[in-house]
Amino acid sequence: MAQNTSIDDLLRRYLDDRLTPAEYEQLLEWLQQKPENDSWVELLSELGMERPAEDGYDPGRWQPMIEAILRQQQQLHAEDEGRADETSNTSTQQGPKAGPQAVVRLLKRRWLSVAAVFMMAIAAGVLYAVIKRQPAAPAIIAKTTPLQDVAPPSTRNAVITLSNGQKIVLDSCKPGVIHTQDNVDIVKAQDGQISYKSGPSSGMAYNSLYVPAGSKIVNITLSDGSRVWLNSASTLKYPVAFNGGDRKVEINGEAYFEIAHREGQTFKVQKGDLCITVLGTHFNVNSYDDDPAIKVTLLQGAVKIDKGKAAGILRPGQQATLSSSGMAIIPNADVDEAIAWKDGKFQFGEATDIKAIMRQLARWYNIKVIYNGNVTGNVGGAIARDIPVSRALKMLAMTGAFSFQIQDNNVIVKDVK
Repeated sequence: MAQNTSIDDLLRRYLDDRLTPAEYEQLLEWLQQKPENDSWVELLSELGMERPAEDGYDPGRWQPMIEAILRQQQQLHAEDEGRADETSNTSTQQGPKAGPQAVVRLLKRRWLSVAAVFMMAIAAGVLYAVIKRQPAAPAIIAKTTPLQDVAPPSTRNAVITLSNGQKIVLDSCKPGVIHTQDNVDIVKAQDGQISYKSGPSSGMAYNSLYVPAGSKIVNITLSDGSRVWLNSASTLKYPVAFNGGDRKVEINGEAYFEIAHREGQTFKVQKGDLCITVLGTHFNVNSYDDDPAIKVTLLQGAVKIDKGKAAGILRPGQQATLSSSGMAIIPNADVDEAIAWKDGKFQFGEATDIKAIMRQLARWYNIKVIYNGNVTGNVGGAIARDIPVSRALKMLAMTGAFSFQIQDNNVIVKDVK
């Protein structure tokens, strides 16, 4: 009941145009908390009506009728609490399902047109957090057609390739020491994470860790104690043991680094002609080949960046974007967005292109994205990464800007403007 009241309050604040960005995020997160809340998303899609034009739209015009709907919802919830011993096929049900079912019942009665506008108001509020198109325009609520769904990754399909070419599939190994090389033990923990336990070693053998598309994130602790989180569709090449001089690793894809400090021994991350030099710091590197630019985001410490003739030093909270046109440094970057993947969600700034969003989904779910026509649009907000792809697509489809269709392992995207 408390949760329902809180959501009702968020809706009222939206009608008064008083929602903060954090409250928009809260409303979106509520939609994603439980599969039962899909009823709301389904209802938004099923209405299939145009959103009111933003210019001249006065939500207060509908306030009395909407207040009546909310009061009836609360009454239904109160009745449900008093009938906890009734079976699930009674006219009212408990928990989160009561809200959408209450609105469905109202839709079937004299509240049809009012409830439609009410739900459009919900859609507009939530979708501010999901997508902000440029320019803003009335949109049709679009549907997904999930002929087949794709679940989020449930395994770590990662592979370690040893210096002699031998491959170790991590999911096929039991916890414990899975291999010993140059007096260094490769250990798999109970949670699937990998660490290199180094003894005296004079070798300079290199291993590589590959996390394919459709795999869970893998965390590896290198022999010097540095920790690296590797995102899907990414590869890290590293020495089995660090023996004097600079510590060097190579990255392709995306990784988050927490570097262990060693006096007089710098740590370098390389990607082609890009070199990131650190002493002891936390930073994120996004260097996928199919992205138009490499992004280095610093959370803690300091790093020096060299790429061709471009060079610069990053301070905490800054982000360097490196492309064919050179290097640009953003002084106040959204570091939460940069490492959202590590924390279990997709997070997009307001100006994130829909194709950049779909590239992230493609790597995580191991799907192929096909665009039907000229698809454009800027996206903002956050979507959980532990939901099936159909639910993620429904969140995007709620904007009315795009439609999605799943066919086998392909997702077809169409711009419906």
